[in-house]
Amino acid sequence: MGQSVTIPIVLAAEFNPKLAFWATVVPICAVTALDIGYVKPKRRKERAEKIQELRTVHADFIANQKKEAQEAIELLRESTDRKTRHEQEKDGLVILEATYGNLNAAPELGLVADVTIAVQALVNNSQLTMPGGHSKVCHVALLLSLFYVFLDALFDCTTDCGKTKLLIWFFDVSV
Repeated sequence: MGQSVTIPIVLAAEFNPKLAFWATVVPICAVTALDIGYVKPKRRKERAEKIQELRTVHADFIANQKKEAQEAIELLRESTDRKTRHEQEKDGLVILEATYGNLNAAPELGLVADVTIAVQALVNNSQLTMPGGHSKVCHVALLLSLFYVFLDALFDCTTDCGKTKLLIWFFDVSV
C-alpha cells in the first residue's frame, strides 16, 4: 500500500564509463530486438487470425445481410424506375451511378457498393436529401461518388458522407 523497495545493484567498486554504457545499451538493444523480432510479429499474426476467425463466424450473418439488402433493392426498383422516368420527363435529377465505400481500395476487394437505386429513391422533386451521421468505421475514408444528370448536363460529385449531411437541390429554371 504505497510502499516501494529499492535494491541497489553494484556493477563495479568505482565508476567506469564503459561499463555504464554497456550496462545501459545491451538491455535496451535486447528489449528492442525482442519487441521487433518476436512480439510485434506475434501480435500481427494473432490479429490476422482473430480477424479471419471473426469473418468465418460472421459469414452467415453477412450473407444474410447481403440477401436482405438485395431484397430491399428489388422492392425499391419499381418505384425508383417510376421516379427516374418522371425526373427524365421534366429534365430533373437522375442518378446515373452511385457508389459508396472505400473508393481508394482495389475493386476486387469488394469494399465498394453500388447504391444507385437507393440514392435515386431519395430524389424528390429534383432534390436529393441524404441524412447525415457518423460512420461507424473511423479508420477508413468512406466516400459517396455520384454521377448524375440535371437539365441535360452531366455532373459528378464525391463526398465524405459519413461526416457531413449531403443536400443537393436543383430548381427548375425553365419557367
